[in-house]
Amino acid sequence: NESEFKPIELETHVVHEELRYHGTFDALGEFKSQPGVLWVMDWKTSNYVDVTYGLQLAAYAGAWNAQNGKTWETGVNHGGILRLSKDPKARKQVEAVTFNNLRRHFAAVEATRELYEYLNQKG
Repeated sequence: NESEFKPIELETHVVHEELRYHGTFDALGEFKSQPGVLWVMDWKTSNYVDVTYGLQLAAYAGAWNAQNGKTWETGVNHGGILRLSKDPKARKQVEAVTFNNLRRHFAAVEATRELYEYLNQKG
């Protein structure tokens, strides 16, 4: 099956030293149909897809790339969320959402960090 996902890393903790954040994503891997193209994946249990999921995936990808000396072109630039419904009566029990060009989402991660620094500066 060409859409089969092949995990390379599972439950990976990443740290972005420069922007000073960390987190743990569920999987890093590639699809058989896109060998060599890395995807960061996260599983969610919720009743809807939150707009912040793309930012979270971009933060994971940015940290993984920084830790591994990769660029957005040579490292992770794609992500996916597998959402499992909390409601057993929901019409959609499972939903897969993809995010391409995480580099674009990462600009918002950087801006959020700058805003945090500005709001928390002393003096």
